Amino acid sequence: MVEDLRDKLKEVDEEVVKRVEGLAGHVEDKLGVSGSEVRDDFLKELKSLKDRYPDRDKETLFHQSLVRLKGKWQSELKSDAPVLEGIIKGAGDCYDPFSRRREECLEKKNEDFKKAVKEGYINKDGEPLDEEGETLPKNAYRRQVTGRFRETGESGEPKKFWMTLRGSNAKNVDIPVMEPVRFRASIADLDEGVGRPGYEYLNPTRNLTFERIESDDLTPDNLIESDDVQDETVPLHKIREIHDSQLGYGNRHATKGDVMFVATEPNESTGNMRFTITSNELEETVGDDEADNYTVWVPEHLQDKMTFQPGSLVWVYGEIRENTFNEQKTYSIQAWGIHPIIEVEDTEQEHNLTIDEEFEEATEIY
Repeated sequence: MVEDLRDKLKEVDEEVVKRVEGLAGHVEDKLGVSGSEVRDDFLKELKSLKDRYPDRDKETLFHQSLVRLKGKWQSELKSDAPVLEGIIKGAGDCYDPFSRRREECLEKKNEDFKKAVKEGYINKDGEPLDEEGETLPKNAYRRQVTGRFRETGESGEPKKFWMTLRGSNAKNVDIPVMEPVRFRASIADLDEGVGRPGYEYLNPTRNLTFERIESDDLTPDNLIESDDVQDETVPLHKIREIHDSQLGYGNRHATKGDVMFVATEPNESTGNMRFTITSNELEETVGDDEADNYTVWVPEHLQDKMTFQPGSLVWVYGEIRENTFNEQKTYSIQAWGIHPIIEVEDTEQEHNLTIDEEFEEATEIY
């Protein structure tokens, strides 16, 4: 209510309050978002400007806060895409599907320009071509995002979604994984048999943003325990068997394991951090301790989740990668989403214990 906004303001500009309330009502009617969020946004803008410009007069601060508020919400109001809320289970890295072809074309160009033209790697201007003879774009950024969603204001069980981001959305959008968010996207109308069964495919808006929100039920724990995620979760010790029999979408799995080792120093070539997990089901082993251990590679957009230490039980969703080392297959997981189920924190006290103190503590526990 207007009175609520007035109560929170030490000084009041009646015209600005009136306009904020009008915008709040419009947002509430069209988007289903509580008008209180609009009021709170205005107060945040006002405080931010006051802190930055303490000598600026009240009328200017109120006016500038209103302009910034309108700029945020009017772009939302103009879009026809519904406002959705949900939680992101996983997000892959940004990639360019044509990068390998582009590199191959440039290598052929540098080796023999005329031959590269004749064989269809480049055109007469030296531009790389695809297999069909079309000019390749300079970049074609893509990124895959998956999770659960529902329309804002709806209740009930969220639906599973898959969404492909392109261009600047893929390269620049901040994606808060395993956090409740609000965003705008339309539901794609796909032909029967296209896409993963049971998933809704979403088309993001041109200027996509994921806004963090508070939610009682869109939580990581509820996501992990939901029937659809449980159905897609596989025991860690079965990763190899399943990977060897499935490709494509089947190569992405959710699993969980006990953390053995954590390395928060990024890899020099990839920028990934890593940790190692082992099977948390002691009776379910394949007879080789090393075979039950998997390295989880953590890309930059998930590295703020690396707060856990050895001994933690961690849920992981990601791509299973296969490599060969000493003529033997090795497997690792490229993380799309991670979440500690039972977290062990690192403390100086634990590291400063002497051997005698550790033994004394152990005997007290057991």
